[in-house]
Amino acid sequence: PQPDLVTNHQDITITGALTTGTSLTFTSTVKNQGSGDAVTGSIGRWCVDGTESQCAGAATPSTQINTHTFGAFDPNPFTSSPRTSNGWTATAGPHTIWWCADVTNVVTNESNESNNCHSKPFTVSAAPQPDLITNHQDIQITGALTTGTSLTFTSTVKNQGSGSAAPNSIG
Repeated sequence: PQPDLVTNHQDITITGALTTGTSLTFTSTVKNQGSGDAVTGSIGRWCVDGTESQCAGAATPSTQINTHTFGAFDPNPFTSSPRTSNGWTATAGPHTIWWCADVTNVVTNESNESNNCHSKPFTVSAAPQPDLITNHQDIQITGALTTGTSLTFTSTVKNQGSGSAAPNSIG
């Protein structure tokens, strides 16, 4: 009997707002759908972007978020408890999360090595930005308009953007 460790893209969940700067975590499981036991020490790896072969390889890729070491897997239908990645700080644009089982090939007699990785695409939006505007018709001048006199200018600033603006002042 041979083990067969598998991951499932439909099982990958993403926690956190899909906006720039948010810390995202990813959760999934590994299942032994084979008829044999899988030995202790199998390592699962989370990667953002890159390729399947990079995430599944024995070398640590630059796209790695973190790894998990698993105990022994009984035969079918044993499923691990959910494993959650470390936080990844989201950057704008399209991305792919990879979840790969047995990246160091500790389980040497698997019946199918081609189903150890799955991915899930996702897109991160830019964080909402402020857009501060003034109206030239709203500007008020206080003081005498003579040479050498100090003048005070006042106006209203409006944020027409979708993000918050930090407190600010001029002068």
